[in-house]
Amino acid sequence: METHLQQLLNFYEDNISNSKLFIKEKVYALICLLLMILLFFTIILGHHGFKYYVVITILAIITFISFVCLIYRIEGRLGHFKGLTFKQKVSKCVLFVADTKFLMTLNDLKSLRDEKVIRLRQHFQEKGFYNEEHLKVFMDVLEKEYQNRFNISRLSVLISILIPLCTYYIQTVFNFRDAKINITNSGHIFMLNFIFIEIAVIMCCFYFITSCVLSSLKSTFLLVYSVRKYEVLDLTSLIRELYLECYIEEKQKKEVLIIKGFVKKE
Repeated sequence: METHLQQLLNFYEDNISNSKLFIKEKVYALICLLLMILLFFTIILGHHGFKYYVVITILAIITFISFVCLIYRIEGRLGHFKGLTFKQKVSKCVLFVADTKFLMTLNDLKSLRDEKVIRLRQHFQEKGFYNEEHLKVFMDVLEKEYQNRFNISRLSVLISILIPLCTYYIQTVFNFRDAKINITNSGHIFMLNFIFIEIAVIMCCFYFITSCVLSSLKSTFLLVYSVRKYEVLDLTSLIRELYLECYIEEKQKKEVLIIKGFVKKE
């Protein structure tokens, strides 16, 4: 027999997870994934030159267009293009790609979030759990579930990716095989300090770029395949929004009842 938590998680996975809502957009999502990965490794591992920059520019344009097409399909699936011309639809999609930073914040997209909230509210109402007390319990249980099972440091994942990339880049840019460095020479010491500063800057840039790319890849991947860890996070966020909504509604009802209690009946 399934517990209420398992039923809720199964409902999310079968009805409001990104991979189920946009099951017909999986091909577009896969294309975006492949293009993003190709662009990332071309930027990191490519050899600088005129052809390199031409390839990067072409890949970047194609990747951007593919994300616009994906957003176009998503918005069309949600039915938010009614009454708009094709030009207005494309402009809206371009803005969405920019606003979501290549889908990094896809779950914060208003149209998508509204759709999920509506479906989840209906589910709780059908089950008789749409009240402040029950929503608070579900929210607390999901938060503990995430902390106990899925709370893995993101920094450790990034470091495991960054170390080999930075090592490769440093070996490519700085060739120390034939270098003869004298630590008593002030010029050599200055050069070493400059190299260490440059390495630190490069690693910071790598960290920022890799973090953004991974976030975008994660959101796009969730359109293809659902992952329980991110389902729990998104579901907790949605329930938190419903809890606040329910709390305000119940508080307003109590205030109305209190006011009516002091009104004299004619």
